[in-house]
Amino acid sequence: MVKSQHPATLFIQADHGIQVLMLFNGVKRYRYLFYDPFLMTILPSDRFCSSYALEALDGFESWALVVAKTKQLAELKFDTNLPRDVQWKNVEGTDFSWTQMTYNPSQAGYTISSSGSQFAVYTMGVSQRNGYGAPGQCIQPDIPKPGICWAMGDPHYQSFDGRRFNFMGTCTYIIAKNCAADDNLQAFEILSQNENRGSLRVSYVGLVIVKVYGFTITVMRSETGFVRIDNNLWSLPVTVNNDKLTMSQSGRSVVIDTDFGLTVRYDWQHSLVVTLSSRYAGKTCGLCGNFNGDAKDDFITPDGSQAVGAVAFGVSWKVPGPIKDARCTDQCVGGCDRCEHSLMKYWEGDLFCGLIKLVVNGPFSKCHSSIDPNVYFENCKYDVCIGGGLQHFLCSALESYAEACQRAGIQVDVWRKRARCPAKCPANSHYELCGNACPATCSDPKAPSKCKLPCVETCTCNAGFALSGGRCVPFAKCGCTYKGRYIPAGQIFWPGKDCKERCRCVAEKKKVKCMNKSCGKNHQCQVVHGIRKCHPLSYSTCQATGDPHYKTLDGKRFDFQGTCVYQLVALCKKNPDLESFEVLVQNDNRGRKTVSYTKLVEIKVYSLSIVITRTHIGRILVDGELVNLPVTMCEGEVSVYRSGSHAEVRTKFGLRVRFNWESAVFVTLPSTYMEAVCGLCGNYNGKATDDLIPKNGGNSVSPAKFGASWRVAEIPGCVEGCKGVCPDCDHNQKIKYETDQFCGGPIWFL
Repeated sequence: MVKSQHPATLFIQADHGIQVLMLFNGVKRYRYLFYDPFLMTILPSDRFCSSYALEALDGFESWALVVAKTKQLAELKFDTNLPRDVQWKNVEGTDFSWTQMTYNPSQAGYTISSSGSQFAVYTMGVSQRNGYGAPGQCIQPDIPKPGICWAMGDPHYQSFDGRRFNFMGTCTYIIAKNCAADDNLQAFEILSQNENRGSLRVSYVGLVIVKVYGFTITVMRSETGFVRIDNNLWSLPVTVNNDKLTMSQSGRSVVIDTDFGLTVRYDWQHSLVVTLSSRYAGKTCGLCGNFNGDAKDDFITPDGSQAVGAVAFGVSWKVPGPIKDARCTDQCVGGCDRCEHSLMKYWEGDLFCGLIKLVVNGPFSKCHSSIDPNVYFENCKYDVCIGGGLQHFLCSALESYAEACQRAGIQVDVWRKRARCPAKCPANSHYELCGNACPATCSDPKAPSKCKLPCVETCTCNAGFALSGGRCVPFAKCGCTYKGRYIPAGQIFWPGKDCKERCRCVAEKKKVKCMNKSCGKNHQCQVVHGIRKCHPLSYSTCQATGDPHYKTLDGKRFDFQGTCVYQLVALCKKNPDLESFEVLVQNDNRGRKTVSYTKLVEIKVYSLSIVITRTHIGRILVDGELVNLPVTMCEGEVSVYRSGSHAEVRTKFGLRVRFNWESAVFVTLPSTYMEAVCGLCGNYNGKATDDLIPKNGGNSVSPAKFGASWRVAEIPGCVEGCKGVCPDCDHNQKIKYETDQFCGGPIWFL
């Protein structure tokens, strides 16, 4: 207990939440007049209000205490019936002042307000054998609510005015933009580039661009913990433009916050949420609508007309994207209006999407009155149906509703166990349903203690660890600071526009070491996908298709019918600038013994074994464990997802492997690997004539001997070539099959 005597003042500051009560210990005024003691709560400064109502009780001597910042005293407005000649006294050691005034009962009551600043009012009263004290009654002004627009799932949209629609375009579109000719409102523009992942019927937000204050911020899918700013990769958190623009990680999302009321959230997967100040009402355009309070006219196009349908509306806001994709389309393939399935009733039940609407013992029931569950319930049913009932789609839909509830400050109950959606946290972290929204980072380890945001579902770094580029690392292994920018340990970057200097964060010394080094052979300094660095000049693709026909990285074609395990391509020359990898294939006979087909593809990279095989169509094996798609591994260095009928493996160093679970495998490599690889795909030296040189060197040999030289494992019964007479095609038959009636006909890509 801290004792203080009138008129002394007391200032208390704490770095943790505390409760402060003031005890009025009672007083004897005259021989027969006694005032009783009472307790009164003292408000923390962040709970002050801008307007209060006062009401005196009959029979009580009433007075008010007012506490406000000294420089804002002139903004206070007292009711005309309240005293004007108050004397303000400074609270020693602070920038606050206080005053005391008496007032009498009134039918209309009294008010004290400010034009914008926050202050505190306490009301007290005493009478014979009685007494009370309490914070004044805060009058909440009618503050216009900000607009919230989102795109999530595959993808479902909701405009600022609440209009909901589905649009499956896979190009780049304007989400929201300041379209008013108003110099008093800050200009901004938000774009999203969507993509297919597996089914061509639906698309997802794969890239988000925010243009504001002269900066271009790009957020890429799966690039957790990073943003791209003006062609450089930056680790979160980032603050620029004199703290007017901040970027940080909160839970599963990146949060881009401005000082004028624009907040953009993206979860690096599929969910994009835009919150905008009401000052922009009626002044926006894009897929989020015009924000005028009328949902019916939200399909307005750039020329001012109303679009007929979601597709026409989406197309009208299409713009050139940062990643050129000639195959992008504005419509889905196969019908998207609705999804029907025999299991729909089951998916509507309490074990699936019904969890969202469950009232009795429902994990989200506390949220129903604030966030409409029906919208998320319908989105969930559609996504699960399109996804064929896979748990991944259910979990993503439930995560979206849980996040919306927590953003509104409403806590949800444990839901993952009931929905069979286990949380997957990276190394050195643990799951929390209601964790701190401001995680500890290497650049700001004390961020959690300063956080004033509602809790979020998150993976929190264990004690002694902090976030560094999306990973939890020991404090001792935190990175460096370079010109006010945090650089994770080991990260390489090119600070100049001409790539003449390469820098690296040396963790042991906590310093950035730079050296003069330009782009090497088969490299060029350029901006690709929002990153300026030494990029490959070109890419080349090796393929094995059919029974199987091979085409090397240099374009050499040959047939080889071996049914053992072979090295398709791997890094064969040690080079510290090149990442090691290996791609193996296993072939098998199907019916005829004279031909074989690719049965299995194994990619070895970053100590991972990724197997794509006919045995598990639609899924993959990672280190022997069966995994559903999509999946991201090694802190985003490797991602695997379904693209049309193919499984696609992508790495950040440029390796790309596609296999259709049947017989066609494609391997794409950047030109940085030229003359450094070997295998059935050849040596990638730009010369097709020497691609059939066997593993042990020498001169070129026959396809059968060349293929056999790259065998890495035998399986029972496997052979090095076709049994019997290898198949050949008569010249006259070949001419026939080259006509338009057969292989020579036009090919349509859907």
